[in-house]
Parts: sequence; structure tokens; C-alpha cells
Amino acid sequence: MNRVELEGVIGHELAHVADRDILVGTVVGRSSAPRSCCPSSSCAPGSGGSAAAGSDSKGGPVALVFLAVGLVMLVLAPIVGQVIKMAVSRNREYLADVQGAMYTRYPPGLISALRKIQAASGVPMHSANNATAHLWLNQPSRIQGEGMGPVEKLFRPPPIEERIRRLEEM
Repeated sequence: MNRVELEGVIGHELAHVADRDILVGTVVGRSSAPRSCCPSSSCAPGSGGSAAAGSDSKGGPVALVFLAVGLVMLVLAPIVGQVIKMAVSRNREYLADVQGAMYTRYPPGLISALRKIQAASGVPMHSANNATAHLWLNQPSRIQGEGMGPVEKLFRPPPIEERIRRLEEM
């Protein structure tokens, strides 16, 4: 990218920071990985770890409460993560585009950068993780020509063509 395009992209990203979109993205990424809350096997029932703390050797009601809460959290964490992904709507990208163009006072710089990104988007990423797919411009594991399911369409970022069109209208 040349300097003007880079300024447009940096303005776009700074708009995300100003709107705290990065914080929300971090929370979403963290909630998509519920097993990271208990990285060792010490939380497993019967292992004598923290889940059995404060109970007698037979487990007792305290261990059952911890087990029930842990199972509920294990089921609800990915669902909550998906709901948060839906709450961070496509309009956040459009808003960041407009704010980035206002920061630089030159929308054609970001438009040119988006066109370059669009031209390079046909190459699938081989080392991408689906837990961080919401942070990418396009679905990172998408193979060119592969169909997209209805649920996946809810979470994908806005089409670059639409973002370019809106910036051109400024």
C-alpha cells in the first residue's frame, strides 16, 4: 500500500479503537474458548482439584454445585459468544470506515486500500482459527467458490463492495 492507503487503513483501525470495538472483539474471542477457563485437568470432578475444594472425600453438595455451574458455563459460553458476535453488527465496520475517512479527510485513500484487499481476498488462509474469524475481513478458512451457510452469513463482515460504495457516496 502507498502512504495515502495506509493512512486510510490506520484511520479505520483507530476508529475501531475509539469505539472500543477491539475490547468487544477480545471479549468475544475469549468467550469462544470456554476450556481456557480451566486449562488443567485439576478442575475435573474427582481429581481433587479446585472443584472439590471445601467438600468431604465423597464429593458432597459443594462439589455438585461447582460441577453443575461448570457444566452450565461450558454450554453457555459459546452461545453467549455467538450472541455477542451478532450484537457487534456490520454497521460497526461502516462506522469505522466513515470515521477513518473523517480522520484522514480523504476517503479515496481507504477506497483504494479496500480495492487492493478485495483483489487479494481469493487466497485462503491455511493457519486461521475459527475462534478468531470475526476479526478477519473475509472468512479466513474460506476456499474460493465454496458455498456459505445461512448461519455463517450472519457473522461475516460486510461485503467490501458495499463498503466501497458507501465511501464513494461521501
